Amino acid sequence: MNYYSHAELSRIFGEPFRFEETDRFLLSADDVALREFLVYLQRPNAVIFIGWIEQWREVREILGEGSTSIRFSDKMKIQEHTLFPEFRDFITPFLFSPLLKQAESGRLDETLEYIVLLEPDSRAIVEQVIHEKVELLFTTIHQLENQKHVTEDQLVGVIHDVVNEQVIGTLNSFSKRSYAHVIAYVENCFRILESKGCTLRMANWIVKQLQQLRLNPEHLTQLSNFQNDLKSGVFTVENKGHRQSKIRLKPLLTTIGLLVFAGMVTWLIVFRPWSEQVTPQEKETASSFTEFTVEERKHIDSLMKTIQPEPILNLEVDDPYIEGRELMVDARKTISNPAVHEFYKTWEEYLSSDTIRSEAVCKNETKKITTSSLPEGFASLSDKKNGKPAFFRNESGYTVQLVVFNNNPGNQPYYYELKKDTQIEFNLAVGEHIGVIAGKYAVSYEEGMKSIVFCEFDNTTFSSLITMYVLKPSNTFNYKFLITGKDIYDYQLIDMYGVLEVY
Repeated sequence: MNYYSHAELSRIFGEPFRFEETDRFLLSADDVALREFLVYLQRPNAVIFIGWIEQWREVREILGEGSTSIRFSDKMKIQEHTLFPEFRDFITPFLFSPLLKQAESGRLDETLEYIVLLEPDSRAIVEQVIHEKVELLFTTIHQLENQKHVTEDQLVGVIHDVVNEQVIGTLNSFSKRSYAHVIAYVENCFRILESKGCTLRMANWIVKQLQQLRLNPEHLTQLSNFQNDLKSGVFTVENKGHRQSKIRLKPLLTTIGLLVFAGMVTWLIVFRPWSEQVTPQEKETASSFTEFTVEERKHIDSLMKTIQPEPILNLEVDDPYIEGRELMVDARKTISNPAVHEFYKTWEEYLSSDTIRSEAVCKNETKKITTSSLPEGFASLSDKKNGKPAFFRNESGYTVQLVVFNNNPGNQPYYYELKKDTQIEFNLAVGEHIGVIAGKYAVSYEEGMKSIVFCEFDNTTFSSLITMYVLKPSNTFNYKFLITGKDIYDYQLIDMYGVLEVY
């Protein structure tokens, strides 16, 4: 099936294409392929999937031009989305043909890494064709192996066509269903090691390339053991290599030793490695962690466009005071941590009271709350020690309360008030709960500080009060979050790496 981009559809119909008017455009479409595409757009979630495709430059290039020079990268984290299986079914009729054609051509470039977007059966077909093309690439090498006087140079001339980063990247895109093809590739590479032209240097290089494959732990261990056998001499190669000229070894080693010693002394004096220094890489990492990079901002924009926030509460009454009294925040789940339970219970009492303040009063009351003010039983979130680094930035129209805790009695909960256009770095551990409560003008409620509440609240406040998150296990080294929106209809917590799940 042919894919028509949004721009192409607008050009064909002479006006901006609108998905909600697909039926009208269908009536004026004469081309059979175009009509087939428009009918296909009436499938469930088609608008979402087309939105993902339109924002994915590399996929658009494959659908439009047949190939791309950009390696596969799921920057929008679509593979982690609950709709990904449906997305694979949706895109396969468009993507299967160009990927199959690319595989049949024998050009094993970046394009074929996108087989991960195909539904399983179609993906297996393309993987089989890729496997057959890789097997053909080994033919020339295996022919050389049978020659009596094959040299390392002869092998090097042909081996790079089949043992290289791109072929390995393509094989790493294979599904578990095609794992046998990956093992066949490894076995072919081991045949090279038995060739008369293979040197120890080449054998080590080949093993290092194979270690980049996504193999089962057992096979990776076997590779590692084989590498150790090469180093120890348990496994030997037939081609020992030839020296081009005789060199007097002892004087050379003496000279090298003196030069290395002099270099070490100079390095110790000039660079003083014992002193605490931050490497440029560490500086770059630290800088990128405490802010959103250009690429991350682009990813955030794409998330906001494709995954629009949906209000948890469907509140149609305009008076937030009445909504607060009726809601009573009783939709939230049970909290076992005593201090946190008391914090939310006080919030409920506050919303059910007859207390309502004007904005002027709110501004005056909030002056009594400082950045160091904490509810009873809480510690400052900035002092939290355990966990991995987390970066939270608030770009919404609200002040936000961050409540972080382990949902067990006796564990220390943490609190922080994150004002508009500010950020915080703290540590976050797997299994910990996070409450993100939005409102305006933080004030204390009654005597003491059992809870800090918001003097001005709306539907967003109620929604955020009954929503809590848990940090799930992941391979991410740090976490980044962004809060955006000015009301219930666009307020959302953006989880850059998809590490949170609703409790």
